[in-house]
Amino acid sequence: MAPSSRPTGGHRRSRGAAAVETAIVFPLLAALFFGILEFGLMFKSSHSISASTRSGARIASAMPRADGYELVTAAAVAASLRNNVPSTGIDTLTVFKADPVTGQPVGGGYETCSSACWRFEWDEPNRDWRPIPGPTWNATDQAACGDLDDTDYVGVYVSGHYDFATGLFGASRKLEDVSIMRLEPLPLSSSCSP
Repeated sequence: MAPSSRPTGGHRRSRGAAAVETAIVFPLLAALFFGILEFGLMFKSSHSISASTRSGARIASAMPRADGYELVTAAAVAASLRNNVPSTGIDTLTVFKADPVTGQPVGGGYETCSSACWRFEWDEPNRDWRPIPGPTWNATDQAACGDLDDTDYVGVYVSGHYDFATGLFGASRKLEDVSIMRLEPLPLSSSCSP
């Protein structure tokens, strides 16, 4: 007698069970894959925003009482963000005088400061910062002369967002970071006169 080429009932049941297991496991694996991808890209954007605030704060702290320091700071932040964060995910920049104890802006909040700050919004087509009319913190108002204890602190705040492509984890998440540094003290000289 020749063996039968027809599958037996046991083989049919195991193929059916494999199909059911695949139907259960595949969506879980797909969600895990897309979760890793989405959160990896979000953390990359978040890290880039953090790096941009540090870059801006280093520049601002090294330019005490220098006219146009806020524009040079904004340019450094933009250069750091330009190739690392999608242009649609960048929102605002604030360069501000920081309270030495709290690190908060002395004139309000990061996005609502009312004095001693410069605010910028992202100009997506030009991939650069555009100044927002409002309060200023002029270079001549900075305390950076003489005693280190009397030197101002400068802060750089950047806000952005990450839009989830799959929508599995919501629509978007706000990303923000702030860096605070003390202004480099200047020796008493003509740049320190009122």
